[in-house]
Amino acid sequence: MTLENAKIGIVNTVKSAGTTLMADTPKWAKIVRLVGTAFTAIGGALATASPATLPIFVATTVFPYSGLITVIGSAMILFAQMTKKNI
Repeated sequence: MTLENAKIGIVNTVKSAGTTLMADTPKWAKIVRLVGTAFTAIGGALATASPATLPIFVATTVFPYSGLITVIGSAMILFAQMTKKNI
């Protein structure tokens, strides 16, 4: 076995493992994970923003809950990652 054949074998193994892992995730879990990622990103951006530079509506209504939005998004991602299809 040459080094080139070993490389090809490793690459094919990794590709098949990635395909298998993605196939085990239901479609709804992928959507929940995507929404959770968006919530986490928005909450993180709001948490690091200065209240003085935000519009008054955002600074008074959404900004105080930025940490909660981040935690909810993280929980959604965790929940979606723990689900898989019944095979």
